[in-house]
Amino acid sequence: MTRLPGTSLRGTRLDTVRTAAVATAVTRLHEALPRHVLTAVPPRSSYTAEITEHISVWGDGHLPADALLAHFDLTPAETARLRTARRLLTAVWLFLLRQDARSAHPRNPPDVLARQAARVLDRLG
Repeated sequence: MTRLPGTSLRGTRLDTVRTAAVATAVTRLHEALPRHVLTAVPPRSSYTAEITEHISVWGDGHLPADALLAHFDLTPAETARLRTARRLLTAVWLFLLRQDARSAHPRNPPDVLARQAARVLDRLG
């Protein structure tokens, strides 16, 4: 987010304070948007699934996903949608990483495809 002032957290292992700050920022974003605008924004469960399943987050292990999710007071319906969205996104990333691994110049580490496959199996439980 180079358009915002401050220091990028990319590549930084997030401690409990910074993990809580990420959760607070997501919550404030959703609370700050007017209701008519918020209907155009993905539901909180989908947005948090995208954050936790994005390869840049789990690939280097810098954002503890479960610790982040513990900061959100999700309803049972949101929790169910979050679980479904995380399953879907792990499968999408598996497909994308498979394509990357087969390319002439892969952008990701060689072990990431196998790690993602394990994540898919874990999410499907």
